[in-house]
Order: sequence, then C-alpha cells, then structure tokens
Amino acid sequence: MKTVGPKDFYEVKRMNQISDLEWGYASDFYLPLLGPVPFAVYRMLYDDESANNGNASTHDKLFRKAQVSSGEFYHALECLEALALVKTYVNDEGGLHYFVYALYAPKQPKSFFKDVLLVGTLKKYIGEDAVKKLREKYKAPKVLPVFKDVSTTFSAVYHPDFNDPVYGTNPSDSDVVGGELAINTDFNLPAFLANLANYGIKGESLNSDEKASIAKYGILYSITPKAMAEIIANRYDGNAKYGERVDFKKVESDCLDTMEFKYLRGEREDSQVSGDSALAAKIRMMDKSSPIRFLSYLQGNTKPIPSDASIALYLSKDLKLPNGAVNALIDYALQTNDNILNRTFCEKTAAGMLREGVKNARDAMDYLNGLRKKRNGIKKNKQSAKVAYEDTPTNVSEEKPVEQEEEAEEDFDTLMAKFYNQK
Repeated sequence: MKTVGPKDFYEVKRMNQISDLEWGYASDFYLPLLGPVPFAVYRMLYDDESANNGNASTHDKLFRKAQVSSGEFYHALECLEALALVKTYVNDEGGLHYFVYALYAPKQPKSFFKDVLLVGTLKKYIGEDAVKKLREKYKAPKVLPVFKDVSTTFSAVYHPDFNDPVYGTNPSDSDVVGGELAINTDFNLPAFLANLANYGIKGESLNSDEKASIAKYGILYSITPKAMAEIIANRYDGNAKYGERVDFKKVESDCLDTMEFKYLRGEREDSQVSGDSALAAKIRMMDKSSPIRFLSYLQGNTKPIPSDASIALYLSKDLKLPNGAVNALIDYALQTNDNILNRTFCEKTAAGMLREGVKNARDAMDYLNGLRKKRNGIKKNKQSAKVAYEDTPTNVSEEKPVEQEEEAEEDFDTLMAKFYNQK
C-alpha cells in the first residue's frame, strides 16, 4: 500500500460480484478481523459510483463520505489487502498519483475453514468456541444413507463428442470476473521445496492445496522453511492418495513444539539493559528466545517434557504474556523449587504480572524480586503476613503469591543483588 492524499485520483474494479449471501460471509468471517472502519471502507468501495465504469474521482470525496482521515483510510486498506479482499495498483506518471482498487469477494465457508491462517487468526480474535459455532452454522446438510444418488450425468443428457475440436480448446479465463485472491504471506515456498528435496520428496508430489497449507502453517507458527521441511518429511506418506499425503493434524502438533506466538502480541519490547555482565546477557536472551527454546536451553538443549512445555505455551498463547516475561518467570520458578516447574505457581504469578503491566524480562525480574522480598519477610516474621494495603510495595501484585517449597539458590540471590545494587 502507498500513502494516499486527498487530491489523488482513484477508481474501483470489482473482480467479483458479491451477493447478499457473501456479504453475510464477510460479516461472520472478516468483520472480527477487520474492525468496523475497514469493513465499512470495503463496502463503500464496492458500492462506489466509479466501480467498473472507468470514471475516476479524487480521494477527498471518499474521505468525506466515510468520515475518515487519510491515515485511517490507509490503515483500512492495509487490513483489506492483508486479508486478500483488495489489491491496490498505482500509476505515478506525470506527477499524478492514480490508484486502482481491485475488490475481491470473501471466501466461501468451505474455503475459509480450510485456510489455517485465517481460521487461526479468527480464533485469536473471537475464541475457539465462537469459531466452532460458525462452523456449525455453515455445516453442509447430510443426506440420509438410506437414500441413493440417482442424478443424471452430463454425458447422458448432452452427449458430448470429445473428438469435436470445440472440446479441445481451453480459453483463458483471466479476463473473466470471479475467483479468489490468494493471501500474500512471507513464507519462502521455493526454499521449503528445496529443503524438502533433501529428504527425497519432490515438490510435484504435493498438490497446490497442500503447498498452500504448508505455507500458512509456516507463517502462522513462525517456522522457517528448513524446519518446516523436516516436519513435513516426518508426516509425509508417499503411498497415500495424491492430495492427502500430509497428515496436517500431526503437522500442527509438531508446529506447536516450536511456535513462538509472535502473531498474538504486538511488537516485542526488549528490556533496557546495558553492559556485558552474565545477568545482562541472560536478560537479553530471555527477551529474544521463545519459551520452548528457553526451556530447552535450561535443560542442556534437550526437548522439554510435555507438561513443562504446556505450561510455557499456556503462559504465552493463552495469557499472552511477552516471551521475556514468560522466560523470567520460568527461570524464577525453577530456581525456587528444585528445578521443578509448578503450574499453579506459574499461572497465579503470571496473572499478577499481567495486572502489573509487565512487558519484558527486566520488568518481570523486578516484579518477581518484589515477591521474593515479601515472601521472605513473611517467613521471617509471621506478623508481617498482615501487612496493611498501604504498606505493600508498589511493584508487587495485590494477590498473595502461591508458596513454593524451597528457597532460592544462593547464586541466583547474588545475581539479583547485583542487578538491584543490594550487595
């Protein structure tokens, strides 16, 4: 998308005719992803008087009609382009900016629910239960098994002569209205296929739907083409029917082992630390590592056990705690409980961190150090368990932390003391 000015010209091209039924699909599937303003812009462009008649107009009229600024319109177009509902073209010749907005119809339900990228993002916005209800809403009716299909075939009625030249031509349909616009992702499919060939699997052994799904799993779970090739090679059955050679249920499970959940949060906010101390390096590593990889690092680069991995993924995916904060919490929980990860403690503490607005590893360590002081004070003096609300440190959650069985190890205390100048 290119920045748009009020005096720039535009026209609209409808690449599909969108029926009332399809506007219902747009409302159910795309409105939660777009929000009201981009959705209204989509509908307004479709109804625009310039649509398919070649008449140009300036954007200022569009902005006034929609009651949006140029910046809001720009953001709306970005969202529509990302969801493959609009494709934008521009001509800058002669010092003029002339935009053409090509509008595409929303996906049909069957096509939408096959798109792991769209469905996964929709789950993020409205929840898995709501997506299940939508799937039920658009579930195809079934014919009872006691009925037999007695429909007549095409050949039985029209008797085509396949030796006739008219059946040998296949004219291009590129100039005909219709079809869906593919979502543009950052997954490098050629690099994936090149890596897949190292496992003896040729690209042509996968059909276009399988390749599209693989690309979307790659972008959805932030997996590199090389890593995805290894996953697919392990879940590929060359003896299966063409188009059904990849077990995508197992692929998704494998992807969960390495996913980083970047799409669930905004841009990562790293800790503001400087210096080359061991603690500073550790904080930077916490901010930059996914929870699964950090867990693996803590146990000698071996695969975390499922119960530990599920805790890390829950904190990251469901609670949407930043990776640096998740890693600091995991490190703290292991240090204070004989290297055993306590799920209840992690969940309760993570909830408190969210309420305190923890954004990175350093924030998390500050918060956790406050909890340590509070708990140690309670153990030294039982009367301090009834500390008044106004005496509670400002960086400590109001919720009483879950007790763990062991005190912190001395080396971690030393590092924390250095960090907070408490030696």
